[in-house]
Amino acid sequence: MSDTDTSATLQPGSSICTVLICTTDDGNAVAELILESLTSTQSSVIIENLSNSNATCSVAKCTVFVPVLTPQLEQISLCQAAFEQARFLNKPIVPVIAVKKWRPRGWLGLIIAGRVFFRIFDRETAYKPFYDSNRITNLRVEIEVSILKYYIYMSMFCI
Repeated sequence: MSDTDTSATLQPGSSICTVLICTTDDGNAVAELILESLTSTQSSVIIENLSNSNATCSVAKCTVFVPVLTPQLEQISLCQAAFEQARFLNKPIVPVIAVKKWRPRGWLGLIIAGRVFFRIFDRETAYKPFYDSNRITNLRVEIEVSILKYYIYMSMFCI
């Protein structure tokens, strides 16, 4: 895939990381909650805000792509390019919906259709008991499992 396949040019980031959390301004608080929950188990986690005018995206250099889905993210063509690159490179995508009573439509709705996604709107919903766990713990486990699956996939098919 070339970066010209979309209407935006994806400027490659220079950050090498295990977990890349991509967000926009309206999802930044949720991105920070995710970062906070992952720093105890993952040594390499970064947040990239794609709504900045000089935004870059390190999808090619991450292991797991964690987009924080919001209406603003859906409107930015750079975000669509980041998703397309993640899919092209077979990166695990673990989406988090950060806005109550909102559903992704169009390209974003198609990409996350059938995927496991997490609804985390704030600290309260992140840590609210859910059976024997909570949403942020379930998200962390899903990310850790995705990392292991990715390494297994890479060792089997990309020798």
